[in-house]
Amino acid sequence: MINHQEFIDRTNKYRLFNDLSDQAMHDIFESARIKVFRQSELLFRQGKQALYIYLILDGAINLVFFDEDGEEIQVRKIDTDEITSIIPTLAAQPHPVSAKACNDGAVMLWHRRSFRRLMTTYAPLGANILSYIFDEFYLLRDLYLQQYQFNLENQIAQNLLKAIKKDGREWKPFQVIDFSVSRKDIAREAHASLATVNPILNIWELMNTIRADKERIKAIDRSILKDMVEGNPIF
Repeated sequence: MINHQEFIDRTNKYRLFNDLSDQAMHDIFESARIKVFRQSELLFRQGKQALYIYLILDGAINLVFFDEDGEEIQVRKIDTDEITSIIPTLAAQPHPVSAKACNDGAVMLWHRRSFRRLMTTYAPLGANILSYIFDEFYLLRDLYLQQYQFNLENQIAQNLLKAIKKDGREWKPFQVIDFSVSRKDIAREAHASLATVNPILNIWELMNTIRADKERIKAIDRSILKDMVEGNPIF
């Protein structure tokens, strides 16, 4: 089992433990407990009260979200030596996701009361927590932007398929639909700006998904757009 010195050696490179004295690190170590987990075990559950902060000592976990139909959606992976559940635990809120073990491993846990005491006792820890929260904010922002980008691509593809169904003329040998629609119309139908939509259309043009000029879309490979609508990204 991990000892105090091993804990120091593993954690002194992380900002969460920057600028802390040996006494502080000893207290942090003594305030934790270690839990062994098995593959596919749920370490914490979506909707349940967050009570612990987790440092992955060995193995890895997936943060997963269960939708209304019980389908499991992977949010991101937490690897060895990474920390999770700080924000909901310190905020005394339910977990927004579940943590499912990728393999056998072990975690170090701090109960909310213990960690709050440590933050009160050792000022650098509180400052480091704030830095960590900013990191999480930017990570969530990036994840949101990625999802927004995918949703926008999907919406554009759906709108183009509707347009070609109404006005298009098919070139069967190439599965290409010949028609003309303005880039502005595409942006308006997707409830997005032209500046946001144009880079997507330009990449699609480079990949021969569409044929276009500066103002209008001239032709589209319908088969690729159908893949997009069905959830397969074009790029």
